[in-house]
Amino acid sequence: AQELIMNNAYNEYVEMIEADRVPALELLDKAIRSAEDGFDCRIAYKMLMYTLNGDHKHWICAIDVGRSGMKGGKKTGPARMHLRFLFGHLLDDPKDLLRSGTGILRTIDFPLDGEFDLASVTEYVRDAVSKLDMFISQS
Repeated sequence: AQELIMNNAYNEYVEMIEADRVPALELLDKAIRSAEDGFDCRIAYKMLMYTLNGDHKHWICAIDVGRSGMKGGKKTGPARMHLRFLFGHLLDDPKDLLRSGTGILRTIDFPLDGEFDLASVTEYVRDAVSKLDMFISQS
C-alpha cells in the first residue's frame, strides 16, 4: 500500500510539471529511492517530498522543479532541478555540492542540460537518513 501512495504522489507530480523535467525527475527519484527503501512521498510546497514513517514534519529531501518547471510557470533563467534537504546543515558535504538556503535547509542544484551525479545524490540522501534522529532530537 505504501508503494501505491508513493506512486500516486509521484504520478501526480509528473502531471504538475513541464514534460522536459520528467526525465530528470525520474533519475533523481531513482537515486533517492536507491538510498532508502522505506520512503513515503507526498507533494507539499510544489515539491515532491520524501519522508520516513509518515513523519511529514521532518522530511528528508524534496525534488523541486522551481517555478519555471511547473506547468504554466514563468520561464526565467536556465532550467534547473533542485534537491532540497530539510536539515542539510547536519550533512557532510565532501563534494561541496550543498548550497545554503535558510538556517538549516541546503540544496543541490542541477542544470537541466548538465550531468547528474546520481551516486552523490544517493550518498547525500543516505547521510540525511542516518542523521534523521539527531535532527528530530534537536528540533
